[in-house]
Amino acid sequence: MYTLAERTTGEFAVVLKPATDKVGSKRPLVKVMAAMNGEPVDNGPELDLNEKDDPGNYYHRIVRLIDDTEHWFDTRRYFS
Repeated sequence: MYTLAERTTGEFAVVLKPATDKVGSKRPLVKVMAAMNGEPVDNGPELDLNEKDDPGNYYHRIVRLIDDTEHWFDTRRYFS
C-alpha cells in the first residue's frame, strides 16, 4: 500500500519518494493521480513539496493523508 495525499488544490497525489532533505522530511516527491473531481489524471505532474518561490513560500501543500481504500485508487500502476 502506498501513501496518498490530498493537496490544497483538491487533487490527489501518491508519494513517489521520501523527502531528500531531513529538515523538510514532511515534504516528499509526489505525483498527481486524480483531479479535484476524482477523475484519474494520466501522466500527472511530479511535484517536489520542498520547492519554494523567491520569498520562501512553498508552492505545494498537503491537506491530509488518505487511505487509498477510501477512494479506491489503484496506486500500483505508478510503481510498475
